[in-house]
Amino acid sequence: MRSRLLFILLLITQTLFAQRYSFFQRGVEDGLPNAAINDILEDESGMIWLATDGGGLIRFDGSNFQSLDIFENLPSTFVTVLTKDDAGNFWIGTEKGLAFYDGKSLSILSDGPKSRVNSISIVGDKVWIATQEGAFSLANGKFEADEITAKKNVLSLASWNETLFYCTSEASFIRNKTGESKLSFKRISRIISLENGVVLCGEDSVFVQVENLHFAFAIPEVRDVVLTDKDVFWFASQRSGLVKVT
Repeated sequence: MRSRLLFILLLITQTLFAQRYSFFQRGVEDGLPNAAINDILEDESGMIWLATDGGGLIRFDGSNFQSLDIFENLPSTFVTVLTKDDAGNFWIGTEKGLAFYDGKSLSILSDGPKSRVNSISIVGDKVWIATQEGAFSLANGKFEADEITAKKNVLSLASWNETLFYCTSEASFIRNKTGESKLSFKRISRIISLENGVVLCGEDSVFVQVENLHFAFAIPEVRDVVLTDKDVFWFASQRSGLVKVT
């Protein structure tokens, strides 16, 4: 009975959500170098940036996709994650390490992790990096390995409301000043913090809580989400490409 009730609630949620929002999709046939998008970000000018799986870092102006020459020097064309700090700088994770872009020049952070970067989260003045070899932090120009997650494949790491969320291939965890505990959510592969909420991404669905908005929708393998000031969601999916929800 419990599973049947959950199914009915999800069906109602999806039906109401579909009635409220509209979709459009762009892919390889529209000029995207690779349909597998790992991450998505919007800059101050309204440009959408896409981290692709083998196509490098791509800029999208709403109509056209563009690859910039400066990003040919990234550690890898397999860009796994893209994060923006309060100053507008880009933190770029790849299959072979981390890079930093200030809008003018690109820096390869050779002192940081060398393995696949799965997630980047900025907590105050500290940058957290989730990798295949554990979590790392960067503060005052110095990298430090996290002892709790050492040698573990940390899939995702994000912060919201002064709390650190992270997940491995086995489970998801929450850490704050009082300690650490396991989350009850299952099959979560990515946790994303928004300015006013949090997103939990599973294998087949995405669960979103943004202020008073709560919904679940069957968008598979969502890698990142952008919520614009016009209440437009951009979902980057490894199986569905770029999905816009308005």
